[in-house]
Amino acid sequence: MASNSSIAPLYSPEEISKAWLERILSHKLKTQVSIQSWDMKIPEKRNGFLSEICFVEVLIYGSKDECKKIPLVVKFMSMEKERVEFIKLGNLGKREVSVYTHAASEDFKNFCFASGLDHPIPDVFCSCMGGDLLTIVLSDLNAKGYRMCAPAEGSTLQQIKSTFDSIAVIHAFGYASIYKNGREQFHIPFETSYLDDILDQGMRKLIKFFAGTTVEKTLHALVPFQKEMISVSQNYPLIETLVHGDLWAGNVMFTADDMKASIFDWQFACVDNPLCDVTSMLLISAEPAVYEEHLSEVLDCY
Repeated sequence: MASNSSIAPLYSPEEISKAWLERILSHKLKTQVSIQSWDMKIPEKRNGFLSEICFVEVLIYGSKDECKKIPLVVKFMSMEKERVEFIKLGNLGKREVSVYTHAASEDFKNFCFASGLDHPIPDVFCSCMGGDLLTIVLSDLNAKGYRMCAPAEGSTLQQIKSTFDSIAVIHAFGYASIYKNGREQFHIPFETSYLDDILDQGMRKLIKFFAGTTVEKTLHALVPFQKEMISVSQNYPLIETLVHGDLWAGNVMFTADDMKASIFDWQFACVDNPLCDVTSMLLISAEPAVYEEHLSEVLDCY
């Protein structure tokens, strides 16, 4: 059986092969896997600013020669040179691979089981990188009834509550892990001088996305406080834990009833104040009524 360290990252979807998929599935399922067939779909539009993805559906032989379908989403490094340099500057690939490696661990699975919450992070099949290559293989939550939902009017009360349920478990795991093993396991140094421009660009994109809604007014009000938002952990110290660093509705998938949330895209993960995630999700993505009328209720979920 292949070890995770022996699985090589790929340059693009075109390099995916049956043998490569069998190594990943054998490692994940802890048994030798034989693939009957597999199919790949590449989205017409880019899914995210920093990555390329494709969807893979695999049929494997199970017990009594029955076939089992396994839907996957595979993420690669961006193919654009400027974006690769940006990712390297901030160690963004290392951050994401590190988080997904921890999410695949037995410690994290047991922690989630004890919390009673499934999939606060998508199930991880493989997370590896080498040189300028990065490949992350996750369970395709679309096949489990999850979907992305970032409405222009803002996320609903239930969506925010579900997101807080999930991020609270992740924060608690990070805090417990740091207490036990130290912050070095999550702390990856990076150059911060570019964050002002990135936050400004991100805020402008969000303002355009939410144009004509009350959320747009909230975002406009936040623009003068961008530097304070970056330095919130220094100005208001609390505890240190693993934080997402870019938590908004576009990085969350919800079940059809919005009762569960799974958080992805961990490029900006770091050791920081958990309030960074709480405030960004509320102020960037929530309907204004959520924090104006239901703040105590959503914080109780956290």
